[in-house]
Amino acid sequence: MKSSLSSLFSPFIIFISLLTACAEAVVPTPPPAPPTLNISGEAVSDYTLSFVAPDFNGEAPYYKHTETIVLRNIGEEILTINNITMDDFSGAKCEFSFNPDVNDADSVTRCSNPPIDMGLPQHLEAGQSIAFDVTYTQDNFGNFSTSIVIESNDPDFPTQTINVTSENSGLGQAESPLRAEEPAPRQAHPRMVLNHHQLDFGHVLVGNQINQLVCIFNRGEAPLNILGIRFLPEGEGANNQYEFLHVHWIPSVIPAPQGWGSGRCPIDIQYHPNVVGNHNTAIEIVSDDPINPLLRLPILGTGVRDNPQPPQPAPQMYVYPRQVSFGKIGVGWTRTIEITIRNQDAGVLSIQEISLAPAGEGINEQYELINTPDACRNLEEDSSVRFSIRYRPQIVGEHNTSLTIVSNDPLGQNFTIPVTGNADIWPEISVNTQRINFGHVTPGNASDPYTIRIRSDGPGPLTLQNIILTAEAPAPNNNQYQLDNIPLEWPLILAPRTELELNLTYLPQVYGSHNTFLVISSDDENESTIRIPISGSANAREISVSTDQIDFGEVNQGANSPIQNITVQNEGNLPLILQNISLAPAADPINNQYTIHNIPAAWPVVLPAHGQLIFGLSYDPVIVGEHVTSISISSNDIDEPIINIPVTGTSRIQTGPSKEDQENDEPSKKPPPEKTKPPKTTYPPTNKEKSNG
Repeated sequence: MKSSLSSLFSPFIIFISLLTACAEAVVPTPPPAPPTLNISGEAVSDYTLSFVAPDFNGEAPYYKHTETIVLRNIGEEILTINNITMDDFSGAKCEFSFNPDVNDADSVTRCSNPPIDMGLPQHLEAGQSIAFDVTYTQDNFGNFSTSIVIESNDPDFPTQTINVTSENSGLGQAESPLRAEEPAPRQAHPRMVLNHHQLDFGHVLVGNQINQLVCIFNRGEAPLNILGIRFLPEGEGANNQYEFLHVHWIPSVIPAPQGWGSGRCPIDIQYHPNVVGNHNTAIEIVSDDPINPLLRLPILGTGVRDNPQPPQPAPQMYVYPRQVSFGKIGVGWTRTIEITIRNQDAGVLSIQEISLAPAGEGINEQYELINTPDACRNLEEDSSVRFSIRYRPQIVGEHNTSLTIVSNDPLGQNFTIPVTGNADIWPEISVNTQRINFGHVTPGNASDPYTIRIRSDGPGPLTLQNIILTAEAPAPNNNQYQLDNIPLEWPLILAPRTELELNLTYLPQVYGSHNTFLVISSDDENESTIRIPISGSANAREISVSTDQIDFGEVNQGANSPIQNITVQNEGNLPLILQNISLAPAADPINNQYTIHNIPAAWPVVLPAHGQLIFGLSYDPVIVGEHVTSISISSNDIDEPIINIPVTGTSRIQTGPSKEDQENDEPSKKPPPEKTKPPKTTYPPTNKEKSNG
């Protein structure tokens, strides 16, 4: 049947090349884009929501799964979702539902297909979205299908259909645990619909011409095959007044579903009367629609010498930008430019086709048209539509082509936009930091590692030639840092979009400020050498004390112990301020048993780097017992602002001559001891001493 119909109508299929007229204009400020409904979801593809049940292996099946459908406004004006319904006549009411529990085995509302509950209508601002769930409950073998219809104020797609399908791979048959039998799913068929019931060209001056477009839509559930198109033989006298343009795509297939705003629309019919009179005919379109395989469209037109009717308004197409230049980008990179089409006159502008013109081998493959308006997109006066062209080159070189927009603009039916792009590869380096400052770290300690990421950001590979701590810095400075994960061999090649990760740690061993540079050498022509300043400080005031405890042992009541000397030293490289040295608070009878010697007369006292202060402590008990206290040393040391040295001593009552008395009673045996002076403590002069000096 198909082959015979194609043969019958093939003489009437006409091939016409595209016109080459051009029109140029710039749209300074396009109006807001109309509301546009976008449908998405993890299981949604090409307006089809698919459920796949597991293999039941011949056992009684039961499977329940929920998927989410997202409705988003990708236009700029408010999108209103008016209604969302599910097909009641699909024979699958027991499988699909908006309510996740309605088709459960114990549900009293099973197979009721309740309406969606989401407070419709819903109004979506630009970029906003709403979502709803569809649940599939399977309790029998077989494939099931239904459809969901979404009604909105989208001017191009006021009604959109989502096909919902399911399938399982279970073998054999098993008795349904919920019902004995189900009606078989209805067979999917295509359905052909036209956007006109008739074409009326009105009165046209002889010798002039006017075009109108006919759109074919597939409103069915299966692909629609367009087999042929022709003028009726009965209109033979008028047929030579009309002509088909741009029907080179017939025969062709229109997928399902497409909706009213989409479909194939390259049927451009031109009326160019060359004689006065009525020229009425019709066209027939043949398809594999099982209900209406042949649609007839009446065509009316009148050729006149003097047109008494006012001239019909004509559309005027303006396009911005007038040329598209992507400049130079890297191979594998992506750049996108938006294009706006606007109708600047009173007639309705019909966009018939948007395509890349033929170009050299492999050039058009570097480009992609995105969100192009569907065929038969009509634009009223001052309305516009936008789409984009994306440049994603895969090969090096210049890629020059052009974009052709075919419309019913009488002054420029074929509008051509030059498109240029240049793809290349080059190395490009990037580093995640420009400066590294570790702050203060005490000598002998380690900072947290700092991670340095060196990335190949260009379209071509990056060759790292070396990474070092600069030799310009003093050697001790570099020795204070540790660089880990350095490659063992040079050069190192990083592929595009890959990176090298290094760890730098500050490990100061000596006091001071340690400054250096991390130097990275590569084949990046713009940054062949990158120098990253690195700084760290081990400057500090560091207090140390010569003892951590003092124990005088036993001393007779009324006697004096030897003086024990304590040295306080500044081991840092910054001045240390001693604020006080005293016996820590204790009961007076205890502290009165000890004497501090050679402490400064006034506080505070400044110890320069590596300076020291020596003071003494003696135990001079006047009462019997154990005397426990401590010496407190306060300073501006950050880590140890107060140091406490425990001090202990025990006083006893003398019961006989002391050993010293016995020695004193025998002068001939041992010469009398020489008197010793306590060591002299040196510390910086006070301000008063400096002024007197």
